[in-house]
Amino acid sequence: MTTKSDAAQADLYVAAAKNEGPILTTFLDWLSEQDYVIARHTGREYKSTFDSFERLERVTTPPERLLAEHLNIDLDAVERHRVRVLDEHRKKHSP
Repeated sequence: MTTKSDAAQADLYVAAAKNEGPILTTFLDWLSEQDYVIARHTGREYKSTFDSFERLERVTTPPERLLAEHLNIDLDAVERHRVRVLDEHRKKHSP
């Protein structure tokens, strides 16, 4: 049986994928094509002779996970819902 919270997370994910997903993933793909990267501050400094900079590290999180994080969608709940729905479908349609 699918839980309400897993189903609700799946509904949010589907709505986001339809509405915001294409625009954001197209933009992220464009950034990659232009050799831009998404990075985050590490909290450590890099010191050179003339200046000091805060170190950055490349973010390797897939775009769909970034979108889910931004929209507060639990992808684990979405996956649990998907597996349950497929299992129910198989049980219903198996000989």
